[in-house]
Amino acid sequence: MAIVTLMAKCVLPKGSQNMNQTAEAGLKQSPLGNQLIVDFYDCDCEHFDDLEWVENVMVEAADCANATIVDVVFHKFNPIGISGVVVIAESHLAIHTWPEHRYAAIDVFTCGDVLDSEAAISYLAMQFRCRKRSVTKVNRGNSDDLVSNPAIGKERFSARDRSVSVGYPTPNIR
Repeated sequence: MAIVTLMAKCVLPKGSQNMNQTAEAGLKQSPLGNQLIVDFYDCDCEHFDDLEWVENVMVEAADCANATIVDVVFHKFNPIGISGVVVIAESHLAIHTWPEHRYAAIDVFTCGDVLDSEAAISYLAMQFRCRKRSVTKVNRGNSDDLVSNPAIGKERFSARDRSVSVGYPTPNIR
């Protein structure tokens, strides 16, 4: 069940210390982002150390999540192992492989709630044929601990707004 967010901007009198305070109307505000820390164990995949294959699978996973891809950077280590990141307008998907252990560490970080991170993880699990996986969700940017930056303004930009503002295509929104 998703947390519904309801926020009201407070207009404070001139001279108040924080001109960008947010009042919560009895409901918890969403974090700025969610990070899914994923471990794939006992992967039975013949392409585990194939740079092109791992890169393509990670890009396809970003597509499965309806992400807007900004850049793709992957590196093959000698003698084995791959690290890479798919930078998306909504944040990133990253992977580090240890073929000698049949293990992959994956990070799916998203801003906002537009993407389907679980679709990306399920797709990757299927492609890597992992027999065991663990997923830890971490909320990033707890609203209770954030401060405003008056030099930037009062607006809280969504991942969709950020992608439009830097000239990338608007993400697919369901």
